[in-house]
Amino acid sequence: MSLDWDLTACKNKETFWEPVPGDYHPGMYDTTHEQKDGTIERLAPFVTAAIFRCVVLGFGQITAKNVDEIIIRSRMYDRIGGAALRGPNGTGPDHDEHNLTPDHWHSLVGLTTNASTLSKTAFGKNLTRIMREQAERHQPPPYDEDAAQDAAVSETMDRRDASQQRHAL
Repeated sequence: MSLDWDLTACKNKETFWEPVPGDYHPGMYDTTHEQKDGTIERLAPFVTAAIFRCVVLGFGQITAKNVDEIIIRSRMYDRIGGAALRGPNGTGPDHDEHNLTPDHWHSLVGLTTNASTLSKTAFGKNLTRIMREQAERHQPPPYDEDAAQDAAVSETMDRRDASQQRHAL
């Protein structure tokens, strides 16, 4: 299913577009449009990131009433999902990471998407599922008691050898 979005109800929507740098190579999620004079503009990276974050945060629209809850959920997700903005494409130096700020979210009041709405409980369950999946992907290999014992014996022997070498000097 495609992610549809609409910025027409945002107060400062004209400021969401920025000129494309000369060495610009569009990313997979970049949105560009051509002006009447032929110049190309792209949607600011923070806007694109916020649109996609609406899906995981569980909000189909950003309103003055729900923006504070969106900010809270965004901060929660940042802890496990990482920064929403990553360089280089205009978001800072290579490998620079940024989170969406409250100012970003407040500027997007009026944004609508076709993202499903999640209750606080459903969002919490979704966050727990994501954390569990990450933990399972990064799980260390099973504990091998024999290998651990061999390593301990080896370490003890290395210390004894080092001690004997110091005494020989």
